[in-house]
Amino acid sequence: MTQESVYYFMHGADGWQVVPQEEYDPERIYHVKPRDQEWVVEKEWAARPSSVHERKKGAVERGKDLAKTHDAILVVHKRDGDVQKRFDYRDERLAA
Repeated sequence: MTQESVYYFMHGADGWQVVPQEEYDPERIYHVKPRDQEWVVEKEWAARPSSVHERKKGAVERGKDLAKTHDAILVVHKRDGDVQKRFDYRDERLAA
């Protein structure tokens, strides 16, 4: 019996990419998203945001801090929900 491979779609620097299951870790992906008149930082699939901000700049700064601390990815969205930018801090401390 062969083992079936599982893949996920993840937005990367070059657009949407198919990622093998072993490289997908929702605990290591944060998003900066608009919510009503605020901006929130939330972990992928989280029920509640990690933080709420009046301005996008503050949310992005907090998101970068969390992503760096947890060796994670930060995905910054535009007001319309499209992805604006992606920061990858995975294993950054090992590379330094």
